[in-house]
Amino acid sequence: MTETADYFAQVVLIGERVRLEPLSQRHLDDLSIAGAQPEIWRWLPTEHHYSGSMAYFISGARSQYAHRKAVPFATIHMKSSHAVGANRYTYCDTTQARPQ
Repeated sequence: MTETADYFAQVVLIGERVRLEPLSQRHLDDLSIAGAQPEIWRWLPTEHHYSGSMAYFISGARSQYAHRKAVPFATIHMKSSHAVGANRYTYCDTTQARPQ
């Protein structure tokens, strides 16, 4: 019997210096601080360093998750326990048996 992977499971991935945990509104304050510098967004299609824009970033990522289109994570610095970034698997095609 072959088990099917659930790419949308809420998991925490732990590394030596950071952990990835499911992105949520509780990360808003930390990510607003971490993303306050315009140069961070230089090569990305949208900028989220403006006041209030990080909430939109998080809600957009959560909406993609709700529609099973992405799996967003907050990057948590282990020593400080603060969110210092965010990332996501943005193309989860279960027919290909892997996230991208």
